[in-house]
Amino acid sequence: MNATSPRHLSHNRDGAANPRRHRSHRRHRMQRGAIAALAGLLLAACGAKVSGVYSGKNTGMLDQIEFRDDGKVELTFMGSVQEGRYVVEDGRVKISHAGGGTQVFRIDDKGCLDGGGMLGRYCKV
Repeated sequence: MNATSPRHLSHNRDGAANPRRHRSHRRHRMQRGAIAALAGLLLAACGAKVSGVYSGKNTGMLDQIEFRDDGKVELTFMGSVQEGRYVVEDGRVKISHAGGGTQVFRIDDKGCLDGGGMLGRYCKV
């Protein structure tokens, strides 16, 4: 290493400083860090899970939605309970119920379920 060259520079085999090589290494480290951060976000999004009771607290059409671990869901409306099945994918919960329809709820950043204007928003109790 040349005594007059800065320590942060990479050096060639003959000891000459090579600033281009240093920038290239730094760029690769930044790219690896960005890829790792993105992978973490994707895993967190894919890992979205629903369980237990969610309530509309007078803002939703349903009184409550209860998710069970076996893939079944109970929808309560005015004291009447309907059973259905659910799947979680791509940050959404898809509920298929006995009436033959499928309702899609988006999982928001607080973990609440947003069914849009007509169905409303449900948060875990």
